[in-house]
Amino acid sequence: MTSASPITSLITGFVGELRAAGVPVSMVETIDAMRALEVIDIGDRAGLKATLAATLVKAERHLPAFDIAFEVYFAQASRQSTLEARDGTAYAPMEGGDAGGGQAAETDDLRKNLLEALLDHNLEDLASLVGRAVDRLSGFEPGRPVGGTYYLYRTMRRLDMDQLEEMIRQALSEEMGDPTPLEQRLLDEEVAARLEELREAVRDEIRRRLVEDRGREAVAKTLRRPLTEDVDLMHATRADLEAIEDAIVPLTRKLAARLARRRRMLRRGRLDFRKTMRASLATGGVPIDPRFKAPRPHRPEVFLMCDVSGSMATFARFTLQFTYAMSTQFSKLRSFAFIDTVDEVTQ
Repeated sequence: MTSASPITSLITGFVGELRAAGVPVSMVETIDAMRALEVIDIGDRAGLKATLAATLVKAERHLPAFDIAFEVYFAQASRQSTLEARDGTAYAPMEGGDAGGGQAAETDDLRKNLLEALLDHNLEDLASLVGRAVDRLSGFEPGRPVGGTYYLYRTMRRLDMDQLEEMIRQALSEEMGDPTPLEQRLLDEEVAARLEELREAVRDEIRRRLVEDRGREAVAKTLRRPLTEDVDLMHATRADLEAIEDAIVPLTRKLAARLARRRRMLRRGRLDFRKTMRASLATGGVPIDPRFKAPRPHRPEVFLMCDVSGSMATFARFTLQFTYAMSTQFSKLRSFAFIDTVDEVTQ
């Protein structure tokens, strides 16, 4: 037997990670992905990601898990060696607490260069500068069992994101003069977008280095998060609850449409004997055209009694969201909450 090619082994491991994360990927879909890779340029990372997403992911809610797994299994090589070869300088990491003396001056220069790269949307310079920032500020130690969040926090804190935000805001506002409320809002959104671009670049660089140091499987396991449908409501975070709210809307819409279709199918009510016999006079008394009473569908009244104590509050919130999203299917919907006493919370 011939050994599997590197790309086959990589795709097999990638599909295994998707399944471990809860994304359903069948054998047929894996074969489709392998066939699709034969007709694209594997060196085109964006095209590779789009191809794998199109063949392996069936639901939009699974895309975040796919993105994390892709960034781990198809991480680009760390830019540290490229940066040193380009500048001829190896940047020593900053030890101890915050920068001081010459280190502070170097950090200021780095911050200014990052500002210019962000303002000019120069992705090449931004990538090189982010690599330099991770070298000097993250305190990255190969072999140390520390999560990427720790290195990200150290890098962003030492870059002083508040100061960098103020520098970006000042640079962008100089071109606007006296902004209107709308322009001010657009400015705030633009500043937030530039900072998020920097944060994502730092996160990607740290992830690449973790993959080089620990391997894909180990890093993927630490970054794995449960899917929305698998979240434990009792331990859900605020972000999890927001994701659940987004998932509830199409679910309730589908259920409401099914109930409405059921009502349409039940339009024919009980047999109306009098109308049937009256209509049969036209055929000599033979009842060949049955008549039915018009149905009067009744929308139920729903009363919710919700236990909002600590152990049940999250589930009660989920139930309220789900029920009120279907409120058009009920003639009356009233909600009551209780811990020790009962209070109406319909409004």
